[in-house]
Amino acid sequence: QTQIKTFTKWVNLYLGKRQMEINNIALDFADGIKLINLLEIISDKKLNKYNKTPKLKIHQIANLNVAHEFLKAFYEEVKIKGVPSPEQINEADLKAILGLIWVLILRFSIADIDEGGLAAKEGLLLWCKRNTAGYAGVDPPGIEDFHMSWKNGLGFAALINKFRPKLLDYNSLDQSDPKACMRIAFQVAEEKLGIPPLLDPEDICDVPKPDEKSIMTYLAQYWKVFSADTKMFLASKRLNRAIERRLFNSGLRDEYLALAAEFLEKVEHECGVFRALDFGASFDALRNQYFDFEDYKSTTKAHLMSFKVRVESSYNALQSKLQNDKFPPYTAPEGLSIESVISKWQELESLEAPYSEKLTSSLIELFKQTFVHFDSDSSKTLDKNELQACFSALSLEFSEVDSVKLFGNEESISLEVFIQYMMEKLVDSSDKEQIRESALILSKNDTSVGHDTMQSYLGSREYAWIAKTFPVEEGGSGKLEIETLTQAIFSPL
Repeated sequence: QTQIKTFTKWVNLYLGKRQMEINNIALDFADGIKLINLLEIISDKKLNKYNKTPKLKIHQIANLNVAHEFLKAFYEEVKIKGVPSPEQINEADLKAILGLIWVLILRFSIADIDEGGLAAKEGLLLWCKRNTAGYAGVDPPGIEDFHMSWKNGLGFAALINKFRPKLLDYNSLDQSDPKACMRIAFQVAEEKLGIPPLLDPEDICDVPKPDEKSIMTYLAQYWKVFSADTKMFLASKRLNRAIERRLFNSGLRDEYLALAAEFLEKVEHECGVFRALDFGASFDALRNQYFDFEDYKSTTKAHLMSFKVRVESSYNALQSKLQNDKFPPYTAPEGLSIESVISKWQELESLEAPYSEKLTSSLIELFKQTFVHFDSDSSKTLDKNELQACFSALSLEFSEVDSVKLFGNEESISLEVFIQYMMEKLVDSSDKEQIRESALILSKNDTSVGHDTMQSYLGSREYAWIAKTFPVEEGGSGKLEIETLTQAIFSPL
């Protein structure tokens, strides 16, 4: 009787989709109509035409033959023998009909179950065992079958609590009352999970040995609901990970684009300077441009080269991450591609030499014109007075050091010597001797230089180092020895 009730409810689960139901599982398939509809619903296939108002037995048998032909192919497919004949079904052979429904339950409710490499019945049993492990009253001894292991009702409650702990408080159950435990579990399953009550507590508790097929049929509904939850969870997790990867990769893309845009802007600025070949007419203007170019070579270009490495690293990291994540490679907008970065860098380097040559030739030409202007006797040489006037015209101080280095024991210097010396004065070697001379200039050739002078001419960061290294003592002179300062600058780090 339990099996009849459970199988009837299982059939009605599907027939309800077409507003049909059976009340008597033995009699209600006799004309074939509800059996054909059941087969179409569970198999999602259309059967051959049949008589929808079969009043005569011959018409009923004809309808059952339509179902029988489908069932023969189906039984062969699942390798099961003994398809009930149309006559058996028409004549209400209960055993044959229950056997037919059980085969349908196995195929469409249980066969798809897979757990730990086991399928169908064995897979369902392993799934139940694993997901009730550790629950008091169930394990030990654990789920071992589909009859006696379920008599106390705790197995059903444990499954619900395992997958939906908020729906059922397992610890609050009165384990001494199996029917109450089962009633709570069945009610939660129906009302909260949509699992139809194929069984009543009495079907399990009030019999010596519950019907195995009925419990399997009911538990298959639990597996269907919770495995769908698991699939949804895994699917959402995969989707979340994919979106997370996309967002992370989008961040890498944005980082690359920002770096590329900034790099290209900086390099284009330098290219614009070099491309213009626009030099001032005065020595001060040319000297400043020369110093700027020297600063570019020693500092700015190094920073740009480091920046270029950052851009390339950012691009390579992006493409590598995309490849690892199985995303398509990134194609940057026109003008921001890695090829644009490399091309702009190559353009910058190609402009450097022409700019340097033109700047140097402009300086040499200015020195030459100045030399000729103060060569009052057209001797193609300058004496000390003429050279001093020449320096003054260039807004330079003619020092004793200059005099010694240029003239030595000579009375005059040639144009070639003058140009070579002037170009050497422009070169920022930044060695210890040149730094000492620079400090002497700030001190106006004194052996020491004041903190106030340093603070006036140096950058705030640079003066902060001096103030920290040489703090002004209370009552002190506030001056630094040039030699001491020079040694400190070049001392080991």
